[in-house]
Amino acid sequence: MFDLKLTVDFAMEQALRIEERSPDVLAVDLNCGFVICFANSQAENDTCIYFDGSTGGWHTHGDLFIEEGVGIELVPIEILQGLMNGKMLVSKIEFPDGTVDISLEHSYTKFDLGSIENGEIQTFARMKTA
Repeated sequence: MFDLKLTVDFAMEQALRIEERSPDVLAVDLNCGFVICFANSQAENDTCIYFDGSTGGWHTHGDLFIEEGVGIELVPIEILQGLMNGKMLVSKIEFPDGTVDISLEHSYTKFDLGSIENGEIQTFARMKTA
């Protein structure tokens, strides 16, 4: 389970805009047109990370695990730190059928230009900090 109280404290220390949507859902405005959400599921003892407006998200069992040569586990504060220091970017893909996928790209991962299909639009955004 995510420690959302600790994440709220961190976000407030960093002067980030947050919204506690419920006791189990915290939304953080990344100041670049995106809002990331961290959620706990009490019923299943699972967690979820997703972006407002996205058709997807990540169902996790505590931490986000990124693997590209080297596996790393990230808790919400580490994700926010990575977004703040530029080691992580927000990636948005608009598909020809109108669906949108918003995800995270970490500096450890290798971006493959060949993964973009005909008609898809992919953009990247870096979190704006003070």
